[in-house]
Amino acid sequence: MNGRISLRVVAAGVLSLAAWHAGAESGPWPVDKAWAWYGKQAWVCGFNYVPSTACNTTEFWSAETFDEAVIGRELAWARDLGFNSCRVFVQYLVWKNDPNGLKTRFDRFLSLANKNGITVVPVLFDDCTFGDPPVTEPYLGKQREPIPGMILPSWTPSPGLSAVTNHDTWPDLRAYVEDLAGAFGRDARVLFWDLYNEPGNSGMGDQSLPLAEAAFAWARNAHPEQPLTIALWAKMDAMNEKLRALSDVITYHAYTDLAGMKAAIAGHKAQGRPLICSEWMSRHLGSRWDTDLPLFKQERIGCYCWGLVNGRTQAQFAWNSKKGDPEPKIWFHDLFHADGTPYDAKEVELIKSVCVGSMGSNGAAPAPLFVDPVYDGAADPTLIWNRQEKTWWIFYTSRRANQSNEPGVRWCHQTDIGIAVSPDGGHSWQYHGTARGLAFEEGPNTWWAPELIWHADVYHMFVSYVPGVHDDWSGDRFILHYTSGNLLDWKFEGKLPLSSNRVIDPCVFRLPDGTWRMWYKDEADDSHIYAAESPDLSAWKVTGPAETSRGQEAPNVFRLGGCFWLVTDSGGLNFYRSGDLKHWEDQGAFMREPGARKDDHYVAQHPDIVVLDDAAYAIYFVHPFGKKHVKPGKHRSVLQMAKLECRDGRLTAVRDEPFAIDLKPPKEGRYHGE
Repeated sequence: MNGRISLRVVAAGVLSLAAWHAGAESGPWPVDKAWAWYGKQAWVCGFNYVPSTACNTTEFWSAETFDEAVIGRELAWARDLGFNSCRVFVQYLVWKNDPNGLKTRFDRFLSLANKNGITVVPVLFDDCTFGDPPVTEPYLGKQREPIPGMILPSWTPSPGLSAVTNHDTWPDLRAYVEDLAGAFGRDARVLFWDLYNEPGNSGMGDQSLPLAEAAFAWARNAHPEQPLTIALWAKMDAMNEKLRALSDVITYHAYTDLAGMKAAIAGHKAQGRPLICSEWMSRHLGSRWDTDLPLFKQERIGCYCWGLVNGRTQAQFAWNSKKGDPEPKIWFHDLFHADGTPYDAKEVELIKSVCVGSMGSNGAAPAPLFVDPVYDGAADPTLIWNRQEKTWWIFYTSRRANQSNEPGVRWCHQTDIGIAVSPDGGHSWQYHGTARGLAFEEGPNTWWAPELIWHADVYHMFVSYVPGVHDDWSGDRFILHYTSGNLLDWKFEGKLPLSSNRVIDPCVFRLPDGTWRMWYKDEADDSHIYAAESPDLSAWKVTGPAETSRGQEAPNVFRLGGCFWLVTDSGGLNFYRSGDLKHWEDQGAFMREPGARKDDHYVAQHPDIVVLDDAAYAIYFVHPFGKKHVKPGKHRSVLQMAKLECRDGRLTAVRDEPFAIDLKPPKEGRYHGE
């Protein structure tokens, strides 16, 4: 948001910040902690957001003008593009006037964003001013109407330029930072904190540096779990050196052409920390979606374009526009008109192709369905309906497939349980981090193949657990039980007393009489499928072998077409049919022929089956390199989807030809045919 500025670098007066830094945590995150955080994120592709009905941050966040209906509609448009994060400016004056109200509205905004699979980056301070004349101080009440022909003509800074150097206001500024960072510093919906937008803009120069430094200290006092940053945006060497040294991750602004963007990336990468471009896209200056967005993705650099929906910010005009200028032939920022019509339909499709992947116009499932952005090794998927968020979630084994220098099958160990979320009925999936709270003893340790159940207002996870990290398939294996109220934070309930200490791959299904039955693999008995039963998902009793025709794993039980089905994996899928869930008739091989879609050309492995009315879908994983997946550099695995049909008493998978997908909300929460 550079605007038309005239930087006057003013030497900051001698000022001791010791009082403001008192009690602050020391320094930025260590580099390895920053990279560990960044490694758990999906590739960040987002946008700077102001609702089309707001001319500035006061109008955005004030109680009288906070427009949830518009925000929800516009965030859904962003979701459909594949965007997964947004950067929003918060106004100090709104907080000062109504701190609890501002926090309530911010929480509601987080919920609207989260519903659409979008994380939020709050910006707390900002030096930018625009308009003729520019407004240098924020004020409450009705805001100045936008001036025709100008960009951001009603924009106001936060907290206002006079407060930046007036230290009498700083106790309030400190309370503002610590209040917000304290309230939302452990909220997974917040991706990171951008403490100050373009300090030094509007002619402030180095006068803004003391407040920027203080903002870091105040935010660290609140102990947020998310990283802190202030973006580098202009050639102010002294300030930039300080901001780089204080930031946990490096963020920057770059309104430029492709060559300029490449130069900016190369320069900022030299800092050795994760890199995110928090403002870009100015068509007049050479920014292009078809060149810049693939570059960001290739380099795995997060990016936030300026603008989404045109409205009272008038971001179709360039920074040098003047009062009364006509509508430009080439618009500056934004992707949509206020009614949702794209400025350029081809541009919108290009963004979808990069951010979402290939999805047929008939609503066909994308292929691959999901690629883990951290380790590129998604495997062993299971689906669950999130009742609070009204979205489908996939839990999966996050194999460390891109760790090609590790011996043997070590890359299959020390694995977390990854999460992907679909806000649109299964058409697109966004990475949502990993399940939290699984570690119950010292590690590193290994988790595989989760099974998720909702019962009695609690989510239950049953998951394979291997203590330690192994180069081969040795070591004990157990099935653990966890519970959760939100699908993210898990409480360890215990280790199940099953048939041996070599058990994995639980599948849980509720019998017609209300009893819960678990099928699992017992490697101590020739890898046969065993069963156990429970009245309440807590106390389990082993009933013995359930299917012993061959060694196999990954049992999955569901009901479709009037029959119960058991699908297993033994280097390729097998399926069995039953009328009573006890006696299983072998129906032969299933989905063992390679598929024809992208990354689907190998046998299907370890599926989960979802049954919704008469529609059924198999979500499975595939090694795109086939038999070569055991070789270094070839380990990757992806999730795919096929549609299942029951024809003449046999299961058939629609895998290669396009099929419509609609993961609708399950009736009464049931989606395995039970």
